[in-house]
Amino acid sequence: MKRKFLGSALVLGCSMFAAAICNVQALTIGDANELGFVANGIPSGANDVTAYVNQLIEMSPGTTTTALGQTFTRSTHIFSPLDPAVLVSRVTYGGLIEPTVTIHLETGFEYLLAKYDGPNFGTEVWYVGGLSGDITIPSHAENNDQFGLSGTSLFTELAVPPSAVPDSATTALLLGSAIMILGLASRKLAKC
Repeated sequence: MKRKFLGSALVLGCSMFAAAICNVQALTIGDANELGFVANGIPSGANDVTAYVNQLIEMSPGTTTTALGQTFTRSTHIFSPLDPAVLVSRVTYGGLIEPTVTIHLETGFEYLLAKYDGPNFGTEVWYVGGLSGDITIPSHAENNDQFGLSGTSLFTELAVPPSAVPDSATTALLLGSAIMILGLASRKLAKC
């Protein structure tokens, strides 16, 4: 019976660890994390993309407006609070073949902007507050390999460092280890 418990504890701990490692969130254009869309998002310099995200933040859900030489469409999704966007990092892409691009999010990012195919498609902005770890976004705006991803930008407003809460993979590993140690301790105590 005790061996079954230890075996079950190890299986449970390892399963939770594997699930945490494989937990990749996929963002898609128009999904529940969409803050809004900018048609077409050019120019796309650092100050421009920051202004685009801040324009979407200021808009009421479900509205469309023309500003900054662009057409902005705010999704109907409500996110709160929406802090002002501060640009943190940018990545440029070109000639992607894979269907998705993986981005590693540190805790504290609030917005992810993805620019698709220069003037031919537009700019998607997602609210990623509360997400961390690996996420994927489409490498092309349409399934037929049109409108390739040309760049991404991450934004945050959090000035306070995130608390020292372990990520889900670390938590699963610690839990599995604790269960295994409890199983071994109970086995030792049973022999006494």
